[in-house]
Amino acid sequence: NANTMKVQPISYSSNSLLSAQTNTTDSPIKIKLDSWYKSNLASYTSYLADETFCNDRSIASGDGYKLDSYTQYGAYDRLANKRTPSLKCSQENDKFRVSSTSAKLDYPIGLIQADEMSLAGGVNNTTNMNYYLYNSRNFWTLSPSYFSSSSSIAYAWLVASSGSLFPWYDVTYSFVVRPVINLKANTLITKGDGSAINPFTVETK
Repeated sequence: NANTMKVQPISYSSNSLLSAQTNTTDSPIKIKLDSWYKSNLASYTSYLADETFCNDRSIASGDGYKLDSYTQYGAYDRLANKRTPSLKCSQENDKFRVSSTSAKLDYPIGLIQADEMSLAGGVNNTTNMNYYLYNSRNFWTLSPSYFSSSSSIAYAWLVASSGSLFPWYDVTYSFVVRPVINLKANTLITKGDGSAINPFTVETK
């Protein structure tokens, strides 16, 4: 009224882990990937396999949805604490693919997992410029690392320009995105050795 007012606090936390991990809103990166796919790869869809891209949101510690709770995700525990990468995807709603109902992609394209980078030669906070996925650029992976309750910042794994894996502290940074696709098993490679200077050429007859 004219003399008093009622203040309603605003909370940005979810009410549960289930509601925090629903797949209802496209991320800015997914929107970019979908646009790039439509412009560059749509005519090659018949050669691409509908494989899983694992956005592993399994919880190693914390509750995974409250702003006042520090949360470590599975990839952080594996790569920073234990240094034991794994390609297993434990949660159905993290298995993104075109044919999925709970984690549906519009097109068969995604990002690489931090665990895949680790298996290729990327190590947490350790310089390595001598593995085949190194390209001297900072680029995002698909894997979350942890949420800091003290700063209310979500961290995600990226590959730094030094070649190291790094749990970057702000997912709003504009770093490079490297699209990932999967070829069908019967796709023929006509030439190339898979290197940057002599990439594979796919038969498209």
